[in-house]
Amino acid sequence: MNLDDVVPDEVSLASILSACGNIKVLDVGQQLHCLSVKLGLETNLFSGSSLIDMYSKCGDIEDAQKIYSRMPERSVVSFNALIAGYAPKDIKEAISLIHEMLILGLKPSEITFVSVIDVCKGSAKVILGMQIHCVVVKRGLLCGSEFLGTSLLGMYMDSQRLADASVLFSEFSNLKSTVMWTALISGYTQNKCSDVALNLYQEMRGNSILPDQATFVTVLRASALLSSLHDGREIHSLIFHTGFDLDELTGSSLVDMYAKCGDVKSAVQVFHELTIKKDVISWNSMIVGFAKNGYAESALKVFNEMAQSCITPDEVTFLGVLTACSHAGWVYEGLQVFHIMVNCYGIEPRGDHYACMVDLLGRWGFLKEAEEFIDKIEVEPNAMIWANLLGACRIHGVKRGDRERLRNLLS
Repeated sequence: MNLDDVVPDEVSLASILSACGNIKVLDVGQQLHCLSVKLGLETNLFSGSSLIDMYSKCGDIEDAQKIYSRMPERSVVSFNALIAGYAPKDIKEAISLIHEMLILGLKPSEITFVSVIDVCKGSAKVILGMQIHCVVVKRGLLCGSEFLGTSLLGMYMDSQRLADASVLFSEFSNLKSTVMWTALISGYTQNKCSDVALNLYQEMRGNSILPDQATFVTVLRASALLSSLHDGREIHSLIFHTGFDLDELTGSSLVDMYAKCGDVKSAVQVFHELTIKKDVISWNSMIVGFAKNGYAESALKVFNEMAQSCITPDEVTFLGVLTACSHAGWVYEGLQVFHIMVNCYGIEPRGDHYACMVDLLGRWGFLKEAEEFIDKIEVEPNAMIWANLLGACRIHGVKRGDRERLRNLLS
């Protein structure tokens, strides 16, 4: 557009600003801001709202506020953009903006309330969220609103108020929404009620509501947590008949489910049948599955295949490979993998990586090396690291005094 000397209008400028906000490229957004000033569009209702949205999404709430303050006219859209920016950082200011909207005679929309509801999670903020819920009902916005309903369900589930979530869901009994059912099932799964989640899935199917990708991923996770191979296979059958077996994320969840249920053969079959394996999650599912089931050689083989496929490993990949090495007693290979993770891929080890290395060294009798490894750790060793060393000392018959010293460190 620039190469052809075409000057952008307000609509095209707003579209580009929206893209900048979505991918959080503040420097490009600032350049477009300069262009909007040059074109005299900075405080126009449409482009001004887009600037507020861009700055808010990029985390620069101060500049978003400056644009808002200079706008001679404001709309629900401009308010929503600023409220969404303030809500995660300053909930009181976000609520004040809603009050300001009402004073100006503007009607808050679903988006207005969702921006605030999404941060009202946990025991400290859920009461405010419940008050907003009451306002939403009073204004008649909740009737049939999948968007608001899902947000409120998420708030109650993330705040461990399962009974309130169930009551809310019952108010949507006439809504044949896959999204709402999935939100409820996901909430029960994340709250360690996987049996209830699977029962709800069966109820959903009984109401002739077809699951989507998110539903399948959620119920497969619930099956994995319960080690319910029967439920997992039943879900797999529906996945196959609905064509979701071609979806990479669903396939990865199937691999994870079968591996956690101990059916490694089926996990391998699903992994090999995946036509697309571009996401690291797919490879991680198989590597971790092999590692947890004691197939160290197979885990390392998949790790090497992953490198040959030009897929960049992440923290989970290396944790899986290190776990495999630990279970197999491959101390030298584990040290190599840790070196590759840190020095070749620049991944900063987490506490569980350090704990795995201590387990690898200690479990196979390299207690002195395990202690030296702990001494070199730049962060404060956590309880898991000390517990692994203490367990190794117990296995290899270290003196009572040394064990007591470690117990004191743990406490």
